[in-house]
Amino acid sequence: MEQNQQRQQGSQVAVARSIAEIAMRGTALLWDLQVDTARQLWQAQARNVAMMGAPDLSQIFHIDDDRAKRMFADNADRALSSMRQVQETVAEMQRQFGRLWEREAVEISEQMKDDIDRFNQQAERGLGELKQLAQQAGDEAEAQMDEGRRRGDGESGRQEDEGEQGHRRQGERKRGPRQTRSRTA
Repeated sequence: MEQNQQRQQGSQVAVARSIAEIAMRGTALLWDLQVDTARQLWQAQARNVAMMGAPDLSQIFHIDDDRAKRMFADNADRALSSMRQVQETVAEMQRQFGRLWEREAVEISEQMKDDIDRFNQQAERGLGELKQLAQQAGDEAEAQMDEGRRRGDGESGRQEDEGEQGHRRQGERKRGPRQTRSRTA
């Protein structure tokens, strides 16, 4: 769709250029015609004055060379030719800049892709390290919980033993030393 619009704009510009060239050439031809008409009128007036006895100066206004008669048209053609060359040069520069910008855009997008890939790799490494750290922390916490359970079991066993010994002592105190000896004996 964008290419279609560019083509339409390009054709519109070409039509406008053609119209401008036609107008410029037509104007130059009109000026050449007017200058030639004025020159011929002055030449005719000079002959008329010569018929009345004045010197014949009509040769001053006579031009044998066609190039001089087409002075404006030739200059207009040169100007149009120069304008075309300038236009072609500008169009070529635009094409070259377009290619350059396209190349730069491709390089920038590739560089951005590489940077994103590097960032993703670093993020994956970082996430892997975090996963390892979390795994280690979980393993350590589990080991500490297991150790705490073992200590808890051992301490509760000791506490039960100490509790039983405490009860016996209290019982001995109540019964006295003789009763305890008979039981031990």
